[in-house]
Amino acid sequence: MGISITPAGDRILVTNMRNGLIKVINARTYEIMDDIKVGDMPSNIAISPNGSEAFVTNYGRGAVGRVDFIDIASQRDVDDLEIGIRPMAVVVSPQGDRLFVVCGGSNDLYVIDITTRKVITKITIGQAPDGMALSPDGNTLYISNSGSNDISIVDLIDLREIRRVQVGSNPFSIAVSTDGTIFVVETGSNQLSIFSPTWDKITSVDVGKHPIDVALSLDGRYAYATAELDNRLHVYSLDNPD
Repeated sequence: MGISITPAGDRILVTNMRNGLIKVINARTYEIMDDIKVGDMPSNIAISPNGSEAFVTNYGRGAVGRVDFIDIASQRDVDDLEIGIRPMAVVVSPQGDRLFVVCGGSNDLYVIDITTRKVITKITIGQAPDGMALSPDGNTLYISNSGSNDISIVDLIDLREIRRVQVGSNPFSIAVSTDGTIFVVETGSNQLSIFSPTWDKITSVDVGKHPIDVALSLDGRYAYATAELDNRLHVYSLDNPD
């Protein structure tokens, strides 16, 4: 369900949800190097900027989810932390000191100190949060709330939600370009909507049936969106988003 690549580009880590495993794959030979056992139903994964740790969100099989801390050098699970219900997405701060996790079942954002592996605070956000993205300066977090059809904007300096922006139906995932342009996949309306850094709407484009995720090319020229029900990857030129 989740995938992340080490900063060195040598390993790919993939969550194997049904088996409660993280598959460690050699990024050059594509051979499986190891299986790391984590909590039940791992959903997503992020890696620290220095490549030393990976952080895995787990649905769990009860009311409470958790985050697993993985030491990448030894390829083992070294710690875990219980958090809210149905943790969906995980993001690491650019400095590598904080972890941000949204829980779709309890409608909150957990801010975690990576060094102490403790929760700093919990912030109430919109309903059924699914995706997250950082602003280019790393000071603002955007969270797509598929249940309330809006985006929570969280100030990471003061650690508080400062605004919610209404968007299309069931916003599931979100990406931000280096110039601050925001891309939101609206699953319920089968569209990819594009907003300016001040949340003025630029345009919307069709994204097939039941779009799920969006990613941007490294050169900033293309947006890629997955459409689950028609088994396609849609590619859009950002030189002319229309």
